Amino acid sequence: MEKKLTIKQWEKSERPREKFIEKGAEGLTNTELIAIIIGSGRKNRNAIDIARELLGCCGNSLRSLWQKSYEDHMWEHGIGETKAISLAAIGELIKRTNSETPDRKERIFSATQAVEIMEPLLKDLKHEECWILHLNSGNKVLAKEKITSGGVNSTILDAKLIVKSAMSKLACAIILFHNHPGGDASPSTADMTQTKKLHEALRSCDIKLLDHIIITPDSYYSFANMGHL
Repeated sequence: MEKKLTIKQWEKSERPREKFIEKGAEGLTNTELIAIIIGSGRKNRNAIDIARELLGCCGNSLRSLWQKSYEDHMWEHGIGETKAISLAAIGELIKRTNSETPDRKERIFSATQAVEIMEPLLKDLKHEECWILHLNSGNKVLAKEKITSGGVNSTILDAKLIVKSAMSKLACAIILFHNHPGGDASPSTADMTQTKKLHEALRSCDIKLLDHIIITPDSYYSFANMGHL
C-alpha cells in the first residue's frame, strides 16, 4: 500500500497555510480553512482528511459544525482534546459575534428587530433558556441578560427574578425570550399563564412587558404580535 503524503510533503502552493498567505482567506475552501484550525493530522489522516470528514458528517454545513460541542468532535471523529476545543471555541465566538449589539444602542420597534438580536443565542440550543432585553424609555437596548436555564422541555419564567433584574438595570421596559428546542414555537399553557403573571408583576413596578418571544431553530412566536399583550 502506497504511503500517504503528509501536508508538509505537498507542493508548497497546495498547502493550506501557504495558500492562505498567498491568496488570503477568501481563496481557500471551507475544508482548507478548517484544516488550518485543526493544525495537524494523525496517523494516515492529515488535517485535510479530518476537516473533510468533519464537514461531511455535518452535511457540509458550517452552521451544523459550529453547533457541536468539543465532546461531540472527540467522540464522533476521534480528534484530540486540543483540536476539539479549538473548533468548539470558534463556534462559540461566531455565536457571540452574531448576537452582538452595536455600540450605538439599538431602538426596538418590532418583534423582528428583537429576534435579530437574540436568535443567534437561542435558536440552536438543545435546552431551554430564558433571556431578557432591558430597554430604556426610548426603547433603546440597555442590556441583554440570561435569567434561567432549564431542561430539554421546560425552563422557569421566574417573575420575581425578572422584576428584580429589570429594576436593577433601571429598565423602563423589557422583552422576554425563551426557546423551544423541539421546533414548535406555539406557547404552552404554562407559557401563557406565566406571561400573564409576569406582565402584572412588572406593571405594578411601572415596567412594561413589551413582548414575550419564543424562538425555535426555524421560526418564532411573538405574544405582542398575536395580541396576547
